[in-house]
Amino acid sequence: MTMLGRKLRRDLWHMRGQVVTIALVLAVGVAALISITGTYRSLGAARDEFYAANDFPDLFVHLERAPDAVASRLAAIPGVASVDVRLVEPVTFLIPGMVRPASGQAISLPGGDHPSMHTLVLVRGRPPEAGRTDDALVLARFADAHGLEPGDTLTVVIAGKQLRLRIAGIVMSPEWVFPVDAAGSFSPAA
Repeated sequence: MTMLGRKLRRDLWHMRGQVVTIALVLAVGVAALISITGTYRSLGAARDEFYAANDFPDLFVHLERAPDAVASRLAAIPGVASVDVRLVEPVTFLIPGMVRPASGQAISLPGGDHPSMHTLVLVRGRPPEAGRTDDALVLARFADAHGLEPGDTLTVVIAGKQLRLRIAGIVMSPEWVFPVDAAGSFSPAA
């Protein structure tokens, strides 16, 4: 062993506490990187599986008063597997005890045998009955935040008209995993 080699061994021996500490810090950093990367990949895979299982669309297109023929033109675009047409209207919920009315969206459901790309998971209650215009499905987070159950009635204002809707069921939706208010901020009671 050369003189420099012996000096290096002696210096490392005298600094053994610092050397061990640096090695432990590096080991913890590598372990943290590996675990964070694994968590990131796991969350991404869980998200992708959830969206695939619930037929979550890859793209949303908002159109104002578009004729039905636009849906067939969109479906003809290469790479488009299917098109789901819905009506979406802003809604105001008149809930007793709230200082300000709650706001949200009323979204139509496809009629007949047409499957929706936004598969709803029924948590409680039942699907709306065919032909009933006063049946509604409510998001589970909203229902839980306001103590609503299937069979309860909701007074809402849609397009300037006050309506009484009967809650047929409580649902979860892949589209509304994180409800946000009109300002774009997270709102657990939305």
